[in-house]
Amino acid sequence: MSGFSVWRYLAFLLVLLVVQSVMLLWHGLLMITVHEGDAMHTVQILLRMEMGQVPHVDFLTPIGVMAFAPIVLFLGYGVGKAILMANILMAALAIPALCWIAMSRLSGGLSYILGAGVIILMTAMVHGEPVQVTSISMYYNRWAWGAAFLVVLVAVLPTRERNSQIADGIVLGLGLSFLALTKMTYFVSLAPAVAAALLLRQHWQSLFVTVIVGALSMLVVSLLAGFGFWSAYLSDLLVVNNAGVRNAPSNSLLHLLIGPRYVLLNILLLLSVILVRQSGKLTEGIVLLMLAPAFVFITYQNWGNDPQWLFVLGVLLLALRPHRSTINAWGWDVRVATGTVAILCFALITPSAFNILLSTSNHMQLRPAEFSVLLKDPRHSNLVVQTKLLYAPEIRTEITLPDEKMAALGRKFSARRDYSLYQEQLEFCKLHRGLGGMMQLYARELDALGYMKGKSVYVADLLSNLWLFGDTVPIERGSPWYYGGDTGLGRADYLLVPFCPNTAAVWALVLDELAAEDSPKFSTVHRNEHFVLLRRDKL
Repeated sequence: MSGFSVWRYLAFLLVLLVVQSVMLLWHGLLMITVHEGDAMHTVQILLRMEMGQVPHVDFLTPIGVMAFAPIVLFLGYGVGKAILMANILMAALAIPALCWIAMSRLSGGLSYILGAGVIILMTAMVHGEPVQVTSISMYYNRWAWGAAFLVVLVAVLPTRERNSQIADGIVLGLGLSFLALTKMTYFVSLAPAVAAALLLRQHWQSLFVTVIVGALSMLVVSLLAGFGFWSAYLSDLLVVNNAGVRNAPSNSLLHLLIGPRYVLLNILLLLSVILVRQSGKLTEGIVLLMLAPAFVFITYQNWGNDPQWLFVLGVLLLALRPHRSTINAWGWDVRVATGTVAILCFALITPSAFNILLSTSNHMQLRPAEFSVLLKDPRHSNLVVQTKLLYAPEIRTEITLPDEKMAALGRKFSARRDYSLYQEQLEFCKLHRGLGGMMQLYARELDALGYMKGKSVYVADLLSNLWLFGDTVPIERGSPWYYGGDTGLGRADYLLVPFCPNTAAVWALVLDELAAEDSPKFSTVHRNEHFVLLRRDKL
């Protein structure tokens, strides 16, 4: 730590944050080139919170309130700019913890690597993966990974400071509370390893402060949202887990253990535990062993399965390298081997990390003339979507083959089946691109009917968000994203069944639900080339 200046380090973090902020806010627009459906989902929740509604209590979502509250603070600037400013805020809030970790645990160079990684991750315009796009999809995963890095480093690395336990407890308590209130997967996965680290080191003061900070966080949320918030949050998590619609958004857990992309990563993860133990750091090795399944499970629960944990593992290994050469039973120099595994971790995450690094620059270089406003409300005209994505819809259909054998095989290996809406047969069709534009079209056509103003409309699809684009209103306690469970169908005034849904699986589930004996009954009142509109029968 010789020569390390925390003030110089703080200046570095602030300058980096300013550079990222300038690139993010360069155009004063949030410009989206992919995943506009995720953007609409987020906007629904933000605007409902602006109305005074509380996540979990007033509508179903498995994502925690802290994924949205920082954005709500800035909604007066328009939702597009608010999302960008919330990114900057979250990075700024991480700076005190980064400074503490640099002072108490890391060497100068490694501190700068960590600080740059966290600030850039928090302010990025893509969740990861090596595909150059601009998107706010899963922005809360980026925030959660950033917080998780800080929590893991404080838990695993021994401190150099004699009186560090209170500060450690504050970082751990705030970090874990944020994770619990952002995405519960991170908290459930990491909390046991954190507790084990504190117990093994007998850091009772840190453990006490961590618990107290967590309890105070719960109390503040309870006072603001009501004490029923926690049971509602738990209920939403159970609904999503049991429904099986979005509980595993990408590859299976088995694939993340032995799949071609992940085999080497998991070998390096296990090898890291062995090398840390062989270097004589028994406590750190035990905690890292407990973190291994946590890293895999968090990755499994995140869409795209991007293993962001490789970055913090590389930092940990460089920090835990033995100071002297030690030869293990395999004849390896443990210091060299640990450094080599750390370099491999950084190398394997490089495509994703480089994409994250470039994303703000890519966002700054986009041309606003190629984008169109997504929402109807002029307050939020700074949220724009690439025009070709918004207004060039594509559909996919399945071909009915004349050959009997080929048709039979097609039915066997496809998702096609007979879909019906109250005895009417519906053909299979899927909207592949242009969801935002189609929602705008649906809303205009509903507004033109003259009797839909102030009415709630349930859409037989993944998103029921027509109120963002027209004169309809949100469904009371309706889910902004279809997760299963009570999604609001029985409380909607109208049901819109698109002929080409964005998510055919959800479309089919809703049609099946309508066919059930205890389902609310609807009657057709309007039809056009895009959808059937039905009104709920009065009881």
